[in-house]
Amino acid sequence: MTDTSSNNDVKVDIQDLGNCSRLLKIEVPVELVEKETKNAYNALQKTASVHGFRTGKTPYSILKIRFGKALKEEIKEKLINQTYQDILKNNNLIPVSEPRIDKVTFEEEKPFTYEMSLEVKPDIKLAIYKELKLSVKPVNVSDDDVNNVLKMRQEQGAEFVPVNRPAKVSDQLTIDYEIITDSTPSKKQTN
Repeated sequence: MTDTSSNNDVKVDIQDLGNCSRLLKIEVPVELVEKETKNAYNALQKTASVHGFRTGKTPYSILKIRFGKALKEEIKEKLINQTYQDILKNNNLIPVSEPRIDKVTFEEEKPFTYEMSLEVKPDIKLAIYKELKLSVKPVNVSDDDVNNVLKMRQEQGAEFVPVNRPAKVSDQLTIDYEIITDSTPSKKQTN
């Protein structure tokens, strides 16, 4: 599936790679690139301190030489962020992963192009489930079954209390013992 759309003159080619993967080929028109470039240089010119020029008066050509590389990266990042949000919104894409940006082309007087691959939320279509029929098998529980489970629960939750009487069957004992073989103690254990 390939979907090509254009909004604000940004061209988008969306390819379905299967398993919720999408490849987006984006082309930002020259006019928008030049506008962002001009805005970035104007903002830089207001604050840039270049030796030999007053702040706010540095020529564009000097700014380009001194700050061109860093400004180019900033413009690329800004264009990607702007177009990414618009593309998601306009194409009803809900990402579930961070996009991977590839094949970025940014040259003067040419459109800015890049590719983005990402995972999107899958389209889930529910099958007909309202007309399902279930068969209920009756369960017979006898009084003995109930009594056995209750007795087991009582024993699990029983609290042992010390008593002062001879031991009986089902009592819990705490004892100290010593094993003597051939009249010599060999092992001793307490509690």
